[in-house]
Amino acid sequence: MGRERAMRLRFAFLGIAAATLAGCSSAASKAEADYEFLSKNGGTDQEKCAAAGRAAQAWMEAHDAQKYEWWTSMRNIICQKVELDRQIIGG
Repeated sequence: MGRERAMRLRFAFLGIAAATLAGCSSAASKAEADYEFLSKNGGTDQEKCAAAGRAAQAWMEAHDAQKYEWWTSMRNIICQKVELDRQIIGG
């Protein structure tokens, strides 16, 4: 009886862990979709900078290093453009 209970607890733990990880990548996918929406629908560079940062954060939380690095680079490029525009145009 004790062994059966231990097995059930292990499976329950694995199920919770899998659901948690799926939720993280789902949140990251949503963050990517938010960025894409802004890109296709006239979002400002400032909005896209923030959205790319949220995508990078979400992929970091999902422990996907490759996508985290990609979105971090994307955020850096867009945010640098925002800063350059601010310096050139003033404001």
